Amino acid sequence: MENLDSDLLRTFVAVADAGSVTDGAARIHRSQSATSLQIKRLEAILGQPVFDRHGRGVVLSDAGRKLFPVAQDVTARLDTALREISQNTVSGKLRLGIPDDHGRAGPCGL
Repeated sequence: MENLDSDLLRTFVAVADAGSVTDGAARIHRSQSATSLQIKRLEAILGQPVFDRHGRGVVLSDAGRKLFPVAQDVTARLDTALREISQNTVSGKLRLGIPDDHGRAGPCGL
């Protein structure tokens, strides 16, 4: 049995939000071809298309409309969990040592 990968869901949400594979790819900093392959992989797992293609854009198919709110929720929850668990706050003191004559012009104006 196949599993839905969170990376596939992120790609799906990006493309759905953008309305095109090319613009969705830019949102997730991937190439258009890599994004297309991920959408095809998602569709293969689901056994049906998640987008209806038209011209240079896409719209959600029936399956895509069912998956979209779930994908948004899953990715948002994963982002929240990561933020909450890995909050590495910086604490302590920062001291800078800068020479007193830094930036002053010399006797020749240099």
